[in-house]
Amino acid sequence: MNSDQTLLSKRILSIDILRGLVMVIMALDHTRDFFHIGAMTADPLNPETTTGILFFTRWITHFCAPTFVFLSGLSAYLSAQRKTPAKASIFLLKRGLWLVFVEIILITLGLTFNPFYNFVILQVIWAIGWSMVLLALFSRISYKLVLVTGLLLVFGHNLFNLFPTPKDEITGLIVKVLFTAFGTVVPLGTNHLIGVFYAILPWTGIMFLGYATGKWFTKDFNTLIVAKP
Repeated sequence: MNSDQTLLSKRILSIDILRGLVMVIMALDHTRDFFHIGAMTADPLNPETTTGILFFTRWITHFCAPTFVFLSGLSAYLSAQRKTPAKASIFLLKRGLWLVFVEIILITLGLTFNPFYNFVILQVIWAIGWSMVLLALFSRISYKLVLVTGLLLVFGHNLFNLFPTPKDEITGLIVKVLFTAFGTVVPLGTNHLIGVFYAILPWTGIMFLGYATGKWFTKDFNTLIVAKP
């Protein structure tokens, strides 16, 4: 294999391996959803009705979304090293807004097959998108701000349980969308609903910590040789 037949691409193998492993686990869970006879009628985590293997295939997938979001932040940091701070921030901002658009317009349509969007579904892509928007703003200010904010959001999140939900309807809704969200349904008029199933800030905290961890991977990483097509 000579230099004309190879392409040297600097990759961090541990990150690629972890991302690939999580994709395999997620595929396993989605396979269970589509092919297991009780996927839509029974809870695979219910010890009274499940089996050991079925329980494990569902339980382990709880690590998928956090790992993906964490690696998104880490990759954002590594990508930013090849850009100016302004360009890196603009890239994250555009990418985040695009993901929000995709969740609202494309994914909702794919799930509901309703071109009138009577029920808009906001899930993990929505949360990742807004997390990228926030990362674009915070990373433009300072690395330390991203790190401290990430630590506060992740390790201080449950402290919000000590405070009652605001009684004001609008304020309470904002708090739910930002911090809890799961199952929050927002009516828009008489014919449209918005279902918010993923809160924004908990995932923002994970992405921020991933971004902060990126500094550990900027030196002495492996070189992967990829053959040219």
